[in-house]
Amino acid sequence: MPSLDLRPRLSHLLVVLFICALIIAGNLLAEHYQPRHSASVRIAEQEFVLEVAATNTQRKNGLMHRRDLAPCGGMVFLFPRPALHAFWMHDTPTPLWMAFVSPQSEIVTLYPRAAAMNDTPLSATQMANSVIEINADCPKLADLRVGDAVSITLPDDVEIR
Repeated sequence: MPSLDLRPRLSHLLVVLFICALIIAGNLLAEHYQPRHSASVRIAEQEFVLEVAATNTQRKNGLMHRRDLAPCGGMVFLFPRPALHAFWMHDTPTPLWMAFVSPQSEIVTLYPRAAAMNDTPLSATQMANSVIEINADCPKLADLRVGDAVSITLPDDVEIR
């Protein structure tokens, strides 16, 4: 009775499984790293161009794991409804300047240097519908205060959900 050589079939099966694993990993990464939009953000007399987080996934990921944050780079988190939002610095390696912005477009709560890699919640003291995070070492932040006016200009295709 001749013996069956299963090696070619096993090799083929391993290649198919490897390709499936790559496809699944690619889909997971695509969901995690959605394309980034930029917004023009004006706080008092200072201008910034910041990434936009307008979906639950984008807000959840925020600036975590980002080691390449530009000196005045950051993100603006947009929420569909005002609330007493709370943020933390879990897995965020760069200290951040964090401002909670009211529906009336003014800073209501400010954390000038949120400590990196810290799980302590930082909360708004009043209702806010957006939060701005900027690299805390940005020199343009020095004179910004609670009560400063904020203007956010979004691209037309950004949908807050």
